[in-house]
Amino acid sequence: MALTEFYMRYCREFIVEVPVIPSGYTVKADGFLEHAKKLIETLDWYRVYDLLEFWVEHYPGPRKLADRLAERIEAVLVRENVDHRLLNGRFIPVSDDVEKEAIATAMDNANVPAHIRAQIDKAVDFIRTGDYRQSAHEAVSAVEAQCRIIIGKPDATLGTALKELGGQWQLHPALVKTYSQMYGWSSNESGVRHSIRPDSETMVDYPLAKLILIQCAGFINYAEVKLMHRDEQQIDTKE
Repeated sequence: MALTEFYMRYCREFIVEVPVIPSGYTVKADGFLEHAKKLIETLDWYRVYDLLEFWVEHYPGPRKLADRLAERIEAVLVRENVDHRLLNGRFIPVSDDVEKEAIATAMDNANVPAHIRAQIDKAVDFIRTGDYRQSAHEAVSAVEAQCRIIIGKPDATLGTALKELGGQWQLHPALVKTYSQMYGWSSNESGVRHSIRPDSETMVDYPLAKLILIQCAGFINYAEVKLMHRDEQQIDTKE
């Protein structure tokens, strides 16, 4: 994307009045950057995040430079102990690198079926926009979809699938119970899979949605490692 085109898109996104650029005029990088610096000083914090996401996604140059920009932004977030991290060009509300890695692995692992990765991606988007109930719903549904594939039963509930996996993989009963109870809660009348009434005792807030997202991403990664080891053992047996 040429700098002038990038500048016009930037103006449409972040400036009320879009300037008229004469034909043949080329936007200068130095002046553009100076304008962006001044704009940042006037924006609310969440709009600053929007602006940085815009720069990473639409960077007017080679992709490797956009990736380098993302790395520099991430380094500042870590250095300043900011409660967000940059993941695939989007800010997510986690401050721990281990949490970020768990979510990133579940989203980017090519061995995880595309529709499951898409559900984790949706869960991230929903938690970013404040729809915590829907974020939790997508995360739990991703685990359910993965378990159905593993046991080969497309209509199985997560609770049923977990019991079967517990036997196949010799999972500790406490681990099976933890995820089964989370599934039971999410399927409960006041859980995340149903519309929440004003008088409901269960309101999904940010800390709870974050916990569920990280737990579900972690389980997906764990299951993929188990599958990989199982496949390796089968190859060794055949040899």
